[in-house]
Amino acid sequence: MSAGAGGQEQLPGEESYPIDIADPFYPKGSQAYPLPNVGNDTDEDNRSYNRTKYINLLIEWNSIPFMYNAFAGLFTSIILAAYVVLPGTFTSLRNSKAIENATGEDRAKSAVLDTVRNVPLLGIASPSKISDPSEQAANPLSRPPSPQSGGPRATPAPTTMAFLFGRSKQKGTADLPRLVKALIPALDYPDSPKGDEFAKLMAQMKQILQGTQDTDTNPEQVGQLVQSVLSEDLLYLLAKNVHIFSFEARKDTQVVFSYMFRYVQTGNTEPLALTYVLNQRPEVIVELCRGYENAEGAGSCGNALREVCKHDAIAELILYDEPGMPSRRWDPNKPSTGRGAFWQFFHWINDSNFEVSADAFATFRDILIKHKQLISQYLLVNFDRFFTNYNTILMRSMSYVTKRQSIKLLGEILLDRSNYPVMTAYVADGENLKIVMQLLKDDRRMVQYEGFHVFKVFVANPKKSPAVLKILINNKARLLRFLPVFLEERTEDEQFQDERAFLIKQIESLPDRFSEGLEGSDRGL
Repeated sequence: MSAGAGGQEQLPGEESYPIDIADPFYPKGSQAYPLPNVGNDTDEDNRSYNRTKYINLLIEWNSIPFMYNAFAGLFTSIILAAYVVLPGTFTSLRNSKAIENATGEDRAKSAVLDTVRNVPLLGIASPSKISDPSEQAANPLSRPPSPQSGGPRATPAPTTMAFLFGRSKQKGTADLPRLVKALIPALDYPDSPKGDEFAKLMAQMKQILQGTQDTDTNPEQVGQLVQSVLSEDLLYLLAKNVHIFSFEARKDTQVVFSYMFRYVQTGNTEPLALTYVLNQRPEVIVELCRGYENAEGAGSCGNALREVCKHDAIAELILYDEPGMPSRRWDPNKPSTGRGAFWQFFHWINDSNFEVSADAFATFRDILIKHKQLISQYLLVNFDRFFTNYNTILMRSMSYVTKRQSIKLLGEILLDRSNYPVMTAYVADGENLKIVMQLLKDDRRMVQYEGFHVFKVFVANPKKSPAVLKILINNKARLLRFLPVFLEERTEDEQFQDERAFLIKQIESLPDRFSEGLEGSDRGL
């Protein structure tokens, strides 16, 4: 070796250039610019010249023989020409009925058309690409190691055919649920090491079920995925463990539940997932309800619950759930024990943080409002237990939002025509009237307003029970002083003004004294 400019060692075959020659790959201030001997590529060259792949590409660009470029251009032209010449490469032409009609019954034309349509273009393109000599010439790392180096220079670059057999190949549709199931035990917390892999699989399942903006769903793939999810019992595992999933995986889980309960197989009248859950795995729905016990998964479980509860059978399963009871063997005429999933909603609403409470109330409301005939019978059979919990837990909640929403929901239940028997039973109880009259004196205006809409049902009832009638008569004078100035600032609410005037007239028409011999409470205010 000889010393170059500035005392830097110089390898044989290298020439030194002064600093005024610009080279973007050397740091400013270098004393010499060694130029490697391309024809004698050794490890010594690599040690003295720290080259990147891009630098190698630029240096060896001019060393590619002309014939390599000529062959590369030829094979590229063949591939491009095939797209123009062979109709089979275009889906629109492959499926074209106009071409088939043009051939008519001519067997010769039909045979030619069928042959051209099914020419395996991939079989032409792949050998052309594999034999492309410019691929190895342009990528110095893909060449065999130099005999002088004594070993491999670097890890070979990925092969040209990696797009066919490489790492990016997606899993089969039927295999996704099995792979997801195998990963769940490894997810101890939302940011666990296997979380990214699990999230990718869930995203693939969502894409198959939902499609994308650019592609529609494939019915065959959707059917395979639904069948595989059910056979792997994956719905139960997703519902039970959703709180340990990452944020994106939780969102994808609720999408999977939503589309699973929408898919109806050809020839069936109800979704496969619905039949499976009702007959084999009712625990899936119970676990979704219990999702409110974990703040992390409450939102996802709630969204999934409200979606699946669009089916009356799922709402019925929640209402009549009892610990240890076999699927769909409940007696609608038998009162509940109060230990099932539905009765836990009172505590999830009242005892949880704001986000969980609000979501649980939204599900609770959907069950009570959207299944009218089912709820009417259920509330009659379980009247005492339900309204005892409702009055003591929800109507007297320390949370302003819970209390206000509960009063409003009570008014909706009582004023629904399908709940007429429930309404008559509720407004006949004097204790219920006392609770509602206390709401009229609440410090918060909106609580007063919502309480007013329940109070009017008691007063407007033409067939008041003796207990209710006695409370109203005993408080007649107070009510006539109270109601004219009640929420007097709501001057623009004409409906409220009319309803308040109507109630005042109804109370004025009551007798001044309660008839003796009738039992009831003394005072409500």
